Amino acid sequence: MMIETPDGIGGGQGRTGASVAGDAVAFFWLALVALGLLAVAAAWGAA
Repeated sequence: MMIETPDGIGGGQGRTGASVAGDAVAFFWLALVALGLLAVAAAWGAA
């Protein structure tokens, strides 16, 4: 997704490959944490 934020979080010069890769890694970890929390909640509910 080529998204350039108006406040310049992306560095202000458009999206670089490193920035996109960093976003993908951050999203991956966020998804992993979310899945982990769901798994813990499910296990807690089943206990």
